[in-house]
Amino acid sequence: VPQELRNIGLKVSFINSDGKVETWEFQGGTFTSAGSWKQIPNQAMIERIDNDIFNLNADKIDIDGTYDKEITLELSPSAVWQSLENIFPEGKDCTIHIDNPNKQTIFLAFSSVSPYQGQQYFHPDLVVKGMNHETISRTGKTPNRSEYPYILFKAVDDSSIKTTISAGENKNIFDDINKVSENVNQKIEEQSQIISDIQDSIGGKEINVDIYPFKMQFQSLENTFPDNSTLNVDYANTKAAWTEVYFSKSSDNNTDGVQEIYRSNKVESGSKQIVAPSPSDYPYIIYKGYDLDATVSISYTFPTIDEKIEETNKEIKLLNKLDTHIPTLQETASVSIMLDYIDAFFSWCDVANPMGIPITCCLNAFIYKNRSIQDKEKFKSLIQAGNGFIAHGWNPHKGSNNFSDAEFEDTIKSAKEYFISQGLKTEGWCPPENYMDAHSAVILSKYYNYSIGTTGQKYFNGEARFITAGTNRWYIPRHGMDNAELVDYSLSLLDEAVKYKKHLALYAHDTATTTDRERILNAIKDYADKGLLVVVDTNTQYTSLLKTWRNNISMIKPVFPFVGSAYFGEGVKVCTDYGTREKIKISFTGAPTNGVITLKEYTTTLFRSENIDNEVEGTSYTNKPWSVATTDDMSVQDICTALASIHLACHTMINMGDHLIVESDVPRKWVNTISVAENTSGLEVSIEVLDNGVDPTFQ
Repeated sequence: VPQELRNIGLKVSFINSDGKVETWEFQGGTFTSAGSWKQIPNQAMIERIDNDIFNLNADKIDIDGTYDKEITLELSPSAVWQSLENIFPEGKDCTIHIDNPNKQTIFLAFSSVSPYQGQQYFHPDLVVKGMNHETISRTGKTPNRSEYPYILFKAVDDSSIKTTISAGENKNIFDDINKVSENVNQKIEEQSQIISDIQDSIGGKEINVDIYPFKMQFQSLENTFPDNSTLNVDYANTKAAWTEVYFSKSSDNNTDGVQEIYRSNKVESGSKQIVAPSPSDYPYIIYKGYDLDATVSISYTFPTIDEKIEETNKEIKLLNKLDTHIPTLQETASVSIMLDYIDAFFSWCDVANPMGIPITCCLNAFIYKNRSIQDKEKFKSLIQAGNGFIAHGWNPHKGSNNFSDAEFEDTIKSAKEYFISQGLKTEGWCPPENYMDAHSAVILSKYYNYSIGTTGQKYFNGEARFITAGTNRWYIPRHGMDNAELVDYSLSLLDEAVKYKKHLALYAHDTATTTDRERILNAIKDYADKGLLVVVDTNTQYTSLLKTWRNNISMIKPVFPFVGSAYFGEGVKVCTDYGTREKIKISFTGAPTNGVITLKEYTTTLFRSENIDNEVEGTSYTNKPWSVATTDDMSVQDICTALASIHLACHTMINMGDHLIVESDVPRKWVNTISVAENTSGLEVSIEVLDNGVDPTFQ
């Protein structure tokens, strides 16, 4: 540039490295200094700046917090190319939607030129090129408005075509802030829970509940103490007026079924320990007092890791003690003694244990749960010393005639689960005397290996009293000895057990006098000292008998030996090992019609009368109809399922899908009979004897 032209305002234009024209204006100063020059925007720069401003305006936050506003453009169909301004900010999520019921040919695109000059000027995304579908959709990001300032659209003059282009989400900054806040709070809660869990694992955390101030009407608060935890209760009564605190099932003043925490009308202060019930059963603590200055504080400290390890080791030792080698009671007679009450168990242990005689406690879980800490420790120490226990109910006595099957299962399950939680283990169930009906053995078999009934319970009468094993006779019911007459009878049974090498289980409610107790204990000790009698706890005795019985028959069948395999329900069945089991296959062919299939069973087996060795022949029939109604829409599998669901007195039915296998539960010396009593089903019933049960495997 000549020197004479280097004046302020001089404009210079050139082609830059991108092939674009740049124009600069001299501002004065050193002519060759870049700082003396100012770039003059050209049209392209102006368009880019305009696009940036447009985008900024579109994304600005309104006073109500709204931003990224949704923009929708509706296009009217036309047979000629239409050109519209691109009103969408750059980079927004965009959706093109076209309803085209008549399947017309449609073009729609963002374009860099207008009017239409060719598809090469279309933006490669968000484009519809000559499509004729009923519904057309495209999604993508909106292009730069300075590069693609136009929207071109062509269809036909068809008013049924509906076309929309939309972009933006109508976001709100306050919603975003709240969401971030919620996320932060959630993270804080998660971290707090982790810290709390770590603290729970480490232990030592303390829960304190201060009951104060008292009012003369009941107040309530939430029970947060862990189930079965040992609580410390500190109390102070300043007046001779009632102060009451309970665990409760409701938050009102209803005191039905409450569990006492503290109740007194004495001027006193002190402390005691109680066991907390389950918060699900007793979700509230209710309290009231006429001594308004009384205070009651309840506290619990979670055990530390070291304390948990120590307690676990104790439980392992206890379980190992219970799982020690069980002798095979076969060559020598045996006797065990059961006591109904825990206090009776304590008193009998004081006398019997020094004589080398273990005692067994028939223990109600609910009663044990509510005993003092000291009683529980004493009980466990006696079990560790070689005494035994058997589950004897969960809730206070309720005759099982009043139980549903669900209630019965809950009772026996709850008892076992609670005992296991206390480190106590038993294989058996001893039903209280008022359990006089017969619930499903399948239910019992889920939780216990045997059950001990009284001689008066109907599923323990008759043939159920004995099991035959080799040449031995085993006593299996429990025999009472609660008075002098029963003690005399028990002594006669003891003599018979020793003479014939039988196994006897005795039972008392602690109503026997001290003299009666000494008579039976001295007689047992005398036989034991002579090597004629093995004295064991009842759990060991019954478990051993079952173990020997199972070994003799070389199979664990049936699944639940009810003190030697008695299934029960409307009658009693007892498995012995006298002979083999009959096995029969029942199959069906043809198409069923509306009718009935009735099968019958006839069993001839061996029973025994009490206190004699002579075997007595007898018969047993099914006590429920072995019958199923058929319809023309039933399959063979349906019929097998229906028959297999029927409980039989002397057989077990196994559903094989397309046929049944029927196994005798009572081995015998001659064949059992199963036959068709009635068949109007249209099916052919085939009965095949797979094992006749005649040839004795064990004689």
